[in-house]
Amino acid sequence: MKTGLVWLIYGYYFIELLIYWVPLLAARWARPPVPSPKFKTSDKKPSLLVVSPCRNSGECIPGLVECLRKQTYPTALVRVLVLADNCSDNSADVARSLGVEVYERKNSTIKTKGAALNELLDRRLRHETFDAITILDIDSRVGSEFLEQVSTSIRQGSEVTQAVLMTKNPQESDLTRIGDAAQAITRVHQVGRRILGLPPCLQGSGLTITRSTLNRLKWFLATKDHTSDDVEINIRCLLNNISILYALDQHVVIDVPIHVNSLRSQKRRWSASSIVLAWVYFWPMLRKALKGDWYTLEGIFSVLLSPPFSVVFVIGSLTAFLLGIFSFEHVSIQSWALTNLFLSGLHGLYYVTAFRTARIHLSWKDYKGLMVFLGLRILTVCEAPFRAFLTRGELWIPMEHKERSGTNLQKLKGTEEAEYHERV
Repeated sequence: MKTGLVWLIYGYYFIELLIYWVPLLAARWARPPVPSPKFKTSDKKPSLLVVSPCRNSGECIPGLVECLRKQTYPTALVRVLVLADNCSDNSADVARSLGVEVYERKNSTIKTKGAALNELLDRRLRHETFDAITILDIDSRVGSEFLEQVSTSIRQGSEVTQAVLMTKNPQESDLTRIGDAAQAITRVHQVGRRILGLPPCLQGSGLTITRSTLNRLKWFLATKDHTSDDVEINIRCLLNNISILYALDQHVVIDVPIHVNSLRSQKRRWSASSIVLAWVYFWPMLRKALKGDWYTLEGIFSVLLSPPFSVVFVIGSLTAFLLGIFSFEHVSIQSWALTNLFLSGLHGLYYVTAFRTARIHLSWKDYKGLMVFLGLRILTVCEAPFRAFLTRGELWIPMEHKERSGTNLQKLKGTEEAEYHERV
């Protein structure tokens, strides 16, 4: 039984490697196809509602409102709403002074982002008129044609759209440089999944959902005590046969955590949410997959049961090292040691290839931030089970957002497709 369990773990490790390797190879050697519309492009432009969840980030609101007011999209078709969730600062007042709509939420029991969005949808938005909702984090910034590009995707039949995320503050600290590298690898992964015809992994900000899709999702995005609303939307779209498009022409720049505590809080929240979601959705997804739905089967491994890939690499490498030492004295585990060494080597080669594809060059000083990043990832994975079941509903501790002068927004120019193919 012990041997069977070990080979089962190795099999799972190999599947996870395939989940990452296949999109990477597709991204390196194939060009993203231009998606054909599901129906004839409509001449009518949709009315868009931009919602930005906020908690104690009043100083970021003017920057977001300013870039939304510079949109080339018709002003009459755009509404902006700030969701002030349990704010203790002047966020709501700042938003109102700028002439945007505000929904204030006070709930000391359930403080999750998903619950805040659910309340807004159920109590207010389902009774209002709009064609699609776009969710932007309060620190997000977009180019002047962003909403025009969102509109084009909707008119071509997209039900759910994920924009390309890029880093706003890549040079602010050792951790932000590593965060920027992680974002670049994620973009390569997303492009590869699009080439293969697979849905992207939703990332929260830059998410657009049509009104008809909200009807199919019953006007809630996440169950009340789950915080990873983007992952849950991914899962529920798979279960309801809702298509998701990775829009290469839609760019959103966001902050990545600057300090250790912010990064730890963010990663712990994500890991804890993933555990809860796996507990809730594994059997519904497995039942659908057993009926012959290949996309749902792939989603079980790529979305629901996908652990932090960097943590798997660290654990796999350490295990390979230890098994290699003990295999000299215990011949019976040599096959395990060789298998682990092969898988870890394949994992390491993935990062080398992904770094080259994304044109990431880490300097020696960046490895300090990398070690901190990996250490925090391992720590938060260990903390996650306790946070998942002992503090459910109180996991959202938002990252500290501050408006930064001189922010580099030139990344918004051009398309991600053009930039990506220039790299490779």
